[in-house]
Amino acid sequence: MRTLFYVRSGYQIAGHHQAHYDAPSHLFNGYQVGMGHVVRCSLLAGPGDRFLTHVKEPGMEYLRALGLACYVVGDGISEAESIRYWLKFWEGAFDRLVVDVMHIDNDMLASVRDIVKRIIVIVGVGWSISERTRALADLIVYQGLAAPSRRVQDAAGGRILRGLEYAIVRNPVRRTGRDGVLVFMGGSIPWQYSVDVCKELAQRGLHGTVAAGWHLDKTDDGLPEAFRKVERAPNLAELQASHSIQVCSMGMAVYEAMAAGTPCICVSREKDHWLTALELDDAGLIVDCGLVHQTSAAELAGCVEGTLLDSDLMKQLSESRAIDGLGAGRVIEAMCERS
Repeated sequence: MRTLFYVRSGYQIAGHHQAHYDAPSHLFNGYQVGMGHVVRCSLLAGPGDRFLTHVKEPGMEYLRALGLACYVVGDGISEAESIRYWLKFWEGAFDRLVVDVMHIDNDMLASVRDIVKRIIVIVGVGWSISERTRALADLIVYQGLAAPSRRVQDAAGGRILRGLEYAIVRNPVRRTGRDGVLVFMGGSIPWQYSVDVCKELAQRGLHGTVAAGWHLDKTDDGLPEAFRKVERAPNLAELQASHSIQVCSMGMAVYEAMAAGTPCICVSREKDHWLTALELDDAGLIVDCGLVHQTSAAELAGCVEGTLLDSDLMKQLSESRAIDGLGAGRVIEAMCERS
């Protein structure tokens, strides 16, 4: 069964994030959403699968760099019209549609219900679905700890898979000789924040790597010599496995760090992301440092330093087996059931 993926990320959504509601003129206002949607689906794609995405986003560049076939959703018409057009154009080529976007367009799902045999919706950290989504989709996959309401769970439609067992990450990469701090922030967080964090870490005698995401264009802003920059890394897991600790924003990078056995210090860009981070912290899986727009670079660097000095905590975080890196396989198996 061949799959068409519809993914969308890396575009500006000023006014959406909770940080914008709390401080509409804040530094974080108007920055881009990250690449988690695209990365998740890229790990599920097989031979012959194709992607639809938006022409203005870096996701297309990322997918093509991985050798995956990617096509552009047309401008000037609705997403529903565009996706229906491509499915008709490739008539009979795809039996399954996987949708991983920030806001689920139920009208779009309804418009293609008669064309594809199965519709799978993937929901990332903090995002929720409506009862109508539940009725239209054959399978809904939550990557995270968010639980849908009982009303949504009991609605018509297919099953919901949720929890860390289904986190869609790469198989864990484990190495010896880990050294340094890996800094990686999501797309809603300005590059300057990463630079400031690296400066604060360097002042504390720490060194490491800062990864610039695919959404960033300008990243030459005075990094300290103790930190090297890696631009647009297609495989974050390899970087994680070679560092002693990771500091990042809540999202895919947190789950990948847990799979790689890399202790993770986390900030969240939104309150709904923070709820997941708090649950992971309470379970002893990560160290949560709160909302990013309320956490200074100095505070975050101090938390990293303190965690590195706490050998018992470092051992606990590095030995976590909450994620085994095989969630993608379990999701694919669920997607293929009754096909």
